[in-house]
Amino acid sequence: MSAQLGLKRALYDLLVFIPVLPWPPLRIELSGAFDFFAWQFLWVLGVWLGVGRATAPEKREVVSPVLLSGALVVSVALLLMRYQVGIFSIDLDLYGALVDKWTLAPVRLVNFLAMALLASWLSPKVFRWLRPRVLEALGRASLPVFSVHLVLCLLSLALLNENEDPLADWEEVFVLVATFTVMLLVACRQAAALRNSQTP
Repeated sequence: MSAQLGLKRALYDLLVFIPVLPWPPLRIELSGAFDFFAWQFLWVLGVWLGVGRATAPEKREVVSPVLLSGALVVSVALLLMRYQVGIFSIDLDLYGALVDKWTLAPVRLVNFLAMALLASWLSPKVFRWLRPRVLEALGRASLPVFSVHLVLCLLSLALLNENEDPLADWEEVFVLVATFTVMLLVACRQAAALRNSQTP
């Protein structure tokens, strides 16, 4: 809700008006397209669901087939709307505030909930055969990895110049490799700390 009300812009204007920082803030356009006040909800919800599933897998509730069917219909309809197919073509100028992805508008929330429901039902069936140890390590340390991922994302914005020119190919590869390396190091450190705490 704070994203729809423009809290990001209001806080930025306040920082510019009241110089509390020893340096001028970046232009708001360089702070990233996604509004953290909207998307942090998804990140926190994802971390909460992941931790809950890892700590109490036996408490998972059975999902109603009717609910799954409804989620599938909603997901397919919104996918067709995204690509303006047939009767699902809409006037984005008129309904843009309802489908804006940067501020996680209401229709985006409905779409996310439908996709999350389908993923939560399908993922155990898929990952029963596909369990990469790297992803398991990242999942077990989801909160520290998530936290360092946020810092790395913000630091990567510093690589953009004033004209927002795209990075060179080798720079993009370097950013990806460095990001995943740091995330894996954090996960390994968390696993080592857990083993040490369990050692008598």
